[in-house]
Amino acid sequence: AQVIAAGRQVLFLLPEIALTPQLAARVRNRFERVAVLHSGFTDGERAEQWRRVAAGEIDLVVGTRSALFAPFPAPGLIIVDEEHEQSYKQESVPRYHARDLAIVYAGQLGIPVLLGSATPSMESIHNARQGRYQVLSLKNRPLGGKLPAPILVDMREECHAQRRSATICRELLTRLKQVKDAGEQAIVLLNRRGWSPVISCQSCGTTLTCKYCDISLTYHRAAAKVKCHYCGNEGPLPRVCPSCSQATLSTFGLGTEQLATQLVADVPGLTVLRVDADTVAERQGHAKLFQAFGNGAADCLVGTQMVAKGLDFPRVTLVGIVAADRGLSLPDFRAAERTFQLVAQVAGRAGRGERPGTVVVQAFDTEAPALRCAVDHRPKTFVDAELALRQQYGYPPYAGLIRFMWHGESAAKVQLVATAHGQVLNEVAQGCVVLGPNPAAVAFLKNQHRWHALIKAGSRGAAQAFLDRIDAAGGLKRHAAVHMAVDVDPYQTS
Repeated sequence: AQVIAAGRQVLFLLPEIALTPQLAARVRNRFERVAVLHSGFTDGERAEQWRRVAAGEIDLVVGTRSALFAPFPAPGLIIVDEEHEQSYKQESVPRYHARDLAIVYAGQLGIPVLLGSATPSMESIHNARQGRYQVLSLKNRPLGGKLPAPILVDMREECHAQRRSATICRELLTRLKQVKDAGEQAIVLLNRRGWSPVISCQSCGTTLTCKYCDISLTYHRAAAKVKCHYCGNEGPLPRVCPSCSQATLSTFGLGTEQLATQLVADVPGLTVLRVDADTVAERQGHAKLFQAFGNGAADCLVGTQMVAKGLDFPRVTLVGIVAADRGLSLPDFRAAERTFQLVAQVAGRAGRGERPGTVVVQAFDTEAPALRCAVDHRPKTFVDAELALRQQYGYPPYAGLIRFMWHGESAAKVQLVATAHGQVLNEVAQGCVVLGPNPAAVAFLKNQHRWHALIKAGSRGAAQAFLDRIDAAGGLKRHAAVHMAVDVDPYQTS
């Protein structure tokens, strides 16, 4: 309000399109000249908003990462909400992290930048501890409610008690029934869409994989199709195994589609809305679903990480997290941090009104520090331990990372170019650690063979110096059949 009163403009960044409708509605209750910018609009709509911003007709823009390039006449403040979110990183050219770019942009303009998060990134916490950032702590919830009461369920014991491979614990089902009977609402998160993520043959053990990727196909029962969630390849579910021709294909694992169906079957009378990439495909689909849930159209919202952050539904008193420890096994140094953030964020959706909240967390590894600290509301304990590990093994925020990626249709050519470039990387290392080149964790993706190398430098400055030495050495020779990408501060390492 102070910035706008001074005749300047405000940029309010959000990590995902799904969060914009609720926030934009609240901002418009306070300010008149507001615009929303993101890729969900048509080109014409975006062009009109762009023109209004450039003409000085807008005081405040709410948008996703690309809104950072809005043509403000006199910007006075940048707000980056949920600053820890990976969605701020653009993985395609031009590669940038909107939070980091906002900090640089604000510095160039001489204006403040406000980073908001209930679970700040390790980089931001480190910067705050080093005195680079001023820390503003919110001690209380908006309406004064208490943090939700945690219940951590060991699914090993649950499977033993139910004498079967259980997917939903009895505690969560009991509390869902109580929520329905009390006229309250619940959110259940499972960060995996579809009906089942694996289709295997019980005769020969073959798992159906995408012909264009080293990725297993996911079964979507409503569409009667199998789909690759990486390249989009899809087709009907085969009647027989493509390897042994036996009619013994079975689905394994749980996705949001199956979870929603199972909850309706296990809790009589429960009404469910599902929010994932399949249900919000239509234009403004997420806004319609969230509005319907806010208006009481369902007792329970089931979804992927779309339901985990930034949403405020006062009637939600129960949050369930299924397979909370699944992300801990990913080959990523940020796996523990992301698990902690996801659990803490979705737990924060409960008890935001006058009624107290409860969060039920299902996991097989109930002793994982990321889960324990998130459930017990001990962020400092987790942060201290995680930062110590990062420092010990040389990862951000104590290091600068660069990822080199090579991909092409010919596996032999990709390997040849990556190996040749790897020699140059090692020649200019000068204290930097060069990991690779070697095949990427997902070595075949979208019909492309992939190799990569990870450079660990002592700091971001040292990482930039490494790139400068490559240029001084004549650069990396390009090959027509092999594409190379350089990603500074990578968020994808597979």
